[in-house]
Amino acid sequence: MNGEGNSKDTEPISTALAEQAGTPTVGELAADQQRFLAVADRLTKAVKAVDTLLCAAIGTRCNPQDFVRHFAGGKESFYLQASGCRKIRGFFDIYMRDRRITVVPEKDGHYTYEVDGIAGSGFFDRMFGAHSTGGTQVDVFGSRSSNDPFFAKNDREPDQNDVKKAALANFEARAINGLIGTQNLTREDLKRFGIDPNFVTGVEHQTGSQGGGNPNLIADGSRKRMYAIWKDAQVADADAKSLLAAYGFAASGLVTRDKYNEIVSIFQGGPAKVKAKIAELKTVPTPPNTPEPDNGVDFS
Repeated sequence: MNGEGNSKDTEPISTALAEQAGTPTVGELAADQQRFLAVADRLTKAVKAVDTLLCAAIGTRCNPQDFVRHFAGGKESFYLQASGCRKIRGFFDIYMRDRRITVVPEKDGHYTYEVDGIAGSGFFDRMFGAHSTGGTQVDVFGSRSSNDPFFAKNDREPDQNDVKKAALANFEARAINGLIGTQNLTREDLKRFGIDPNFVTGVEHQTGSQGGGNPNLIADGSRKRMYAIWKDAQVADADAKSLLAAYGFAASGLVTRDKYNEIVSIFQGGPAKVKAKIAELKTVPTPPNTPEPDNGVDFS
């Protein structure tokens, strides 16, 4: 400023002039291009390193039981479960901080355990050198409700410790899956990891609260209860599938309400009763248009 009250010294330049003044020079653009190419090269190498490490971690530590198969809306996908996440957590130096556990009361005496916190990867932090800007840290939320039919199988009262452990497992699995990208996987992804997708158990989801709005199909809670019953009765999964197929159901979520109690009663009778019923039903002609069992669908 040359003197007090000189408006020319304090008058701002126009937006157009400001934008022109901020335009990068040829030298700056060339320098930026070289820098960006170097960054892209590092990122490409980093992606390859992550993929190599992921294949090695899953291939050496995990098995099909560490994954779950989801089938909904005609689309199949695979996810790494909490058990598998724990097995490979150390490979990526996963850390979880500021974790908080809250119990939220619900109606009818039920409750929800909510877990929130921050998760990150020391491997990614070192790879991308982003400690100063938070690195790869992400906010994570997990929860489980005592109202979930899984906790009340065999008509027992939900155990609070079970609900809490499930919420923590949900938090951990969501954190690790989100960081390393092991959700929404395909069969080809699993094969690349050395996992046979045909041995991954799964869940078939029906759209809508009662089997896609079809009142004749059992609800998801009933399906889970049926699965828990045959497991408790020590019925082999293969025999359970065969029994459902003998009734004409390609998946547990397709069991109709009118047959549900009958099938549950057979499962409660144990392996011998299940095998006897399968043999009995095989002597009955199969009704027309009965869907064939999908061997790629499991009923867990």
